[in-house]
Amino acid sequence: MAVLDKTSLQGNQYALARAAYSRVIEFLEILPQYKEETNYTLWADVLANLSDLKFLFAHTPLRDGLDAFT
Repeated sequence: MAVLDKTSLQGNQYALARAAYSRVIEFLEILPQYKEETNYTLWADVLANLSDLKFLFAHTPLRDGLDAFT
């Protein structure tokens, strides 16, 4: 899969989760597939989305799970 497609896929999945059209876990489940990816743009987008999730769940029990995941 091309880097642009990977970036779009995770970005779209995150947008769907943030809008409550899908579960956050569906976004998180695709990220391990990018383990070997070295593209800066892809990782910058992934990290921005993870940072946003941590902010959204900052004062909830889910924050601990996100910290463990990242």
